[in-house]
Amino acid sequence: MVPQALDTHLADLPTAAAVTLRTGGSGVVLGTAPDGGTASIALFRPEPTTAVAVGGLPLAQLLAFRALAVGAQVSVETRRPAAWQTFANLSPGATGSIVLTPHADDDANGSVHTPRLLVVDAQSAASAEPRRVGRWSTVVTAHDQLSSWSAPLLGTCDLSLLLSPSLAEARLAASALNLPDAARQLAGHPATTVVVAHRGGWRTVEVAPTDVERWLIGGLERR
Repeated sequence: MVPQALDTHLADLPTAAAVTLRTGGSGVVLGTAPDGGTASIALFRPEPTTAVAVGGLPLAQLLAFRALAVGAQVSVETRRPAAWQTFANLSPGATGSIVLTPHADDDANGSVHTPRLLVVDAQSAASAEPRRVGRWSTVVTAHDQLSSWSAPLLGTCDLSLLLSPSLAEARLAASALNLPDAARQLAGHPATTVVVAHRGGWRTVEVAPTDVERWLIGGLERR
């Protein structure tokens, strides 16, 4: 016989707060693919992972918030803490935490259940040196815009996310990613479309922030 109902269980508030929703191997949900399906990114992996996010604070904060939803511990290395303070104070819940720091520790390990995300706010010139992270840990270097000096990072990282890149940015990205014929295809997307790229390939994802994310971050569009 197939059960028609589940038993009811009672729990105190601390126990209930500890119940979290994890993602499986599909990664962190980013948005909607062109075919209408759910689009995820492999933000956390057993090996150390590097990523670049181009699109300003809204994109960087969205990634941090989505990481919290899968139980990540988030550190933000920034020299402009005022731009992050409200977000850091209001975002964490039972699933994770956000720490602002002028310089984060290198080589710290996460775990499959509690991965670690380090967001380097490169626009604030917090650090010009490449950062090293441990297992189940990811460093996202966030830039407001893609320039000739930051574009080479795309060719060395595991994952690149570009929010509605301009044609000039698309040309730089195509060159760095060894996609010489893709420059015009990478540009000209709606303001909330993220180009997800890696060496040798790319796809687009339409990102629709939730009501809570809009309250915390505002619109995703570049400012």
